[in-house]
Amino acid sequence: MSINYNKICDESLMESAVGFRNVFKINRTFVLGYFPFFTQ
Repeated sequence: MSINYNKICDESLMESAVGFRNVFKINRTFVLGYFPFFTQ
């Protein structure tokens, strides 16, 4: 039971990490792409 629970936790953490990384990459692209327009 604990092995299955740990496996589920690991999978959910991996999904959260991947989602966070994708959001960060999108935000970084947005900032690098559009920030110069605001500074002009």
